[in-house]
Amino acid sequence: MLINACSGKPDDAPYSSSDGVESSEGNVAGGTGESDSAGTTGSSYEPDESTTGGSSATTGQASGPETTSDGSSDCDESCTAGVQPPVQECDIVAQDCLEGEKCTPYASDGGPFWDGTMCVPVQPDAVPPGEPCHTLDGPTSGHDNCDGESMCFHVDPDTLEGVCVEFCYGEQYPFECSDPLAQCHWANDGVLAVCLTDCDPMEQDCGEGQGCYPKGDTFGCDYDDSNGQGVGKPCTLHKECPVGMFCAPGMYAPACQAEACCAEFCDPNGDSSECWGSNEGVTCMPLDQLEDGYEPGVGVCGAP
Repeated sequence: MLINACSGKPDDAPYSSSDGVESSEGNVAGGTGESDSAGTTGSSYEPDESTTGGSSATTGQASGPETTSDGSSDCDESCTAGVQPPVQECDIVAQDCLEGEKCTPYASDGGPFWDGTMCVPVQPDAVPPGEPCHTLDGPTSGHDNCDGESMCFHVDPDTLEGVCVEFCYGEQYPFECSDPLAQCHWANDGVLAVCLTDCDPMEQDCGEGQGCYPKGDTFGCDYDDSNGQGVGKPCTLHKECPVGMFCAPGMYAPACQAEACCAEFCDPNGDSSECWGSNEGVTCMPLDQLEDGYEPGVGVCGAP
């Protein structure tokens, strides 16, 4: 999600499809899931645990029933041939859809960020949270094979495969999760509310091909979509930086000529010489002293 230019913390809560969290905390992009962009606390360059509100929309272009040569319709008033039904908005926490359906986020414009909610049928072969899953027609389409209590998250944009994550539940914020190790990530103005397990950016303890990236005021796993990016390279989403890095505000990212660039995680109690550019003044700066919300023990290799 997009971050505020004067504040710095990425907030990946897709959220976007890949996240994506790319979280976009702000707006989260799909596939990852949580937001995944650099920005203020609770938001990131990519949409978050990423925050624009959704609006109702129709899918496709509506067209009326065919008419006869005399201009009259050969359908009665109940005929819906050729007409796409409007999208029914819903509440992802309340799960207020009809029986056999679930309320799920989707991208109304087919883009990478979840910006609306809709009711969709739960598939007959639906799988529960924690199980591998796949989406149909893209990471942010809203259609997947997860059960009525979950959605397909951390979706690989190429294979459209991910893992089912539980929707948050409860009467009021902060919402709850059934897994005691998970936290509710509420993003995109309530379009996204999913239970995600935190990771350790210093250990990078995520699965193969994934990195531990900022997700609001915590950290979560997302697919590495860096494609050769490195320190100082411009970015908008955390996952656009290699494992061990994140999309940091340009004001302290080394060698950065953009609003945000890739920077390394580091141990603020360790040796700053391990930072790239340490011979030019780059040092390990504690994140909790730069941005509100971060726990002590995690730093960024930056230029003071």
